[in-house]
Amino acid sequence: ECSLNGSVYVFCNSPHAINQMSEGDYRIQVKAYDQAGQASQAASHSWSVDLTPPSFSWVTTPKDHRTFQSVQLQFTTADALSGISSIECTLNNNFVACENNKALDLYIKDEGQQNFKVTVTDLAGNQIANTHTWETTSPWVMVEQQIVVDEGSLDIDILFVVDNSGSMQPEQENMAERIDRFIEKLTNLNWQIS
Repeated sequence: ECSLNGSVYVFCNSPHAINQMSEGDYRIQVKAYDQAGQASQAASHSWSVDLTPPSFSWVTTPKDHRTFQSVQLQFTTADALSGISSIECTLNNNFVACENNKALDLYIKDEGQQNFKVTVTDLAGNQIANTHTWETTSPWVMVEQQIVVDEGSLDIDILFVVDNSGSMQPEQENMAERIDRFIEKLTNLNWQIS
C-alpha cells in the first residue's frame, strides 16, 4: 500500500507511477504485508517537482560605444526550488567565462552589433536565456587621399608617431592591423618608414 503526502493508504504495485504531478514537494510512504496480514514499517521517499525556470535580471549592461573600449556587464540569477545547475555565457556565439552577480569586463575590438547571451539551467533541467544587444562603432574614419609624387624624385619618408602609453593601445593595434595594406600601396617608390 502507498500513501502520497499523508493521504489514505491505497493498494499499489511496484513500479508505481504517479502522473501529472504539479510543482511542489512530495513524500510517498509504502507498507508491505505478509501472508498473515501483518504490515511492515512504512518506508518513505521525498522529492520536489520544479517546473519553473530560474529568475534572471541584468544589473549592468553596456550602451552603444566606440570600439577598442572596455565595458562592464553584470547579471543576477536564482532558483528557489531546485537550485542553479549551470550558467553559460557567449559573446557573439563565442563562449565567455562568467559568474552569477559578478561584474564582467569586456574589451570590444570589432564594430557592429554585439550580442551577449546568458543561459541558466536549474537542477531540474528548466532553462532561461537572456540576450543583451548593443552597437559598437569605429573611432576611425576611412580617408581616401590622392597623393601626387614628383616623378623626378621617387624618394619618400614616412613617419608614424604613437607613444607607448596605455591610452594609445587602440591606435597601436589599429596600426598593426593595417600596416601591411598600407605598404602594398607603396609601389615604384624608394621609401622608408620610421
